[in-house]
Amino acid sequence: MLKEIFFSFSETAYTSETVDLLFKRSAYDKTDDFFKYRIYKGNISVITLGKVQDGKHGACVMDSLLAQCQQHYSLRYANKTYVSFRLSNVTLLDSGLYTLQAFFANVTHHSEYAEIYLTVKAQF
Repeated sequence: MLKEIFFSFSETAYTSETVDLLFKRSAYDKTDDFFKYRIYKGNISVITLGKVQDGKHGACVMDSLLAQCQQHYSLRYANKTYVSFRLSNVTLLDSGLYTLQAFFANVTHHSEYAEIYLTVKAQF
């Protein structure tokens, strides 16, 4: 199945910075069918965020690296329009494609996707 991208762009950051990648929220994330958001770096699942009423912050899903994930990543509802994926103390290894997937419990809504390509440059 092809994934439908509803938002895609690129961002640049410098090493040691904290960067917020803002993904546009799904128009359906306030419905009963909405289940959660999930961030992927490449094909690796990093962090999830449930419905607004379930809590304000995401949960890391990288069990083997849980402590590092919790220190390096956070996912939250920034406002009514955006979900914010924060990377703290970025390194060159953080460069890459980040995908936000919106999951729905009902088959009437297919998963939705947004992508941001992050380029991290060395700070001189």
